[in-house]
Amino acid sequence: MLDALNRYEPIGIDFHTYLAAGVVGLHQGWALIYDQAAVAVAQKQLVPGQIAQPFLSPPTDAWLTAPLTPLPYWLAYWTWAAFNLAALFGAMLWASRNSGLERWLYAAAALAPWWVVHALNLGQVAPLVAAGAVLATRFARERDDVAAGLALSLLYLKPNTALLLPFALLVAGRYRAFASWVGVGAVLGWEERPAWAWRAPIAAGWVIAVPYVNSTSFAIRLNRWTLVEIGLMVGLAIAAWWPARRLATAPASVSGP
Repeated sequence: MLDALNRYEPIGIDFHTYLAAGVVGLHQGWALIYDQAAVAVAQKQLVPGQIAQPFLSPPTDAWLTAPLTPLPYWLAYWTWAAFNLAALFGAMLWASRNSGLERWLYAAAALAPWWVVHALNLGQVAPLVAAGAVLATRFARERDDVAAGLALSLLYLKPNTALLLPFALLVAGRYRAFASWVGVGAVLGWEERPAWAWRAPIAAGWVIAVPYVNSTSFAIRLNRWTLVEIGLMVGLAIAAWWPARRLATAPASVSGP
């Protein structure tokens, strides 16, 4: 309802950009998906009244949306939104420790927060990233670390969403999970090497700008609280490491005869 009443961002604006990159890739070649002029033209052709924004996402986002290009735009958007919603809901159901009606209620409740609905409204890939994290939780609980790392590979769709989660697994000693996640990243990184030249300066600029942004009025927006995000991620890493540390430092118990 908040998104419907406060239309400061067009519906599906991020999906609009992913799909335009997919169109460019299919019709002009995947090497050109970071040609921002071509992507802007494709965005205007898809929805003339919607603004065009640069495609700065990993190529996986364009690959995922490419199969939807034959559909009319709005049908493609709603199909994408339904797919993201179903993926997250299904992951929550499968990973739940509960059973029966409780499992369904908890999974439905996880979809209720505003930020989930807002991500679907924008057409972001964030719900798929969340689904990957949830699936990895189940796999890690069952000690299937390779599968957990592969599930976490969905983070590569939008790396800044939960970047330190694999590193929390590394600190917790789940080396195979981390290694499988890195392996997928190496393959994707090799495919994306034409974009390294401009991605590295953007990442460096973000790191340098964080202290300034968070010390000025520019920081008072939900999607600009970078220090809070970093703090939460560090907290997760410590929470994963602390139990292992306690076990390592605890005196061994000696049972008598």
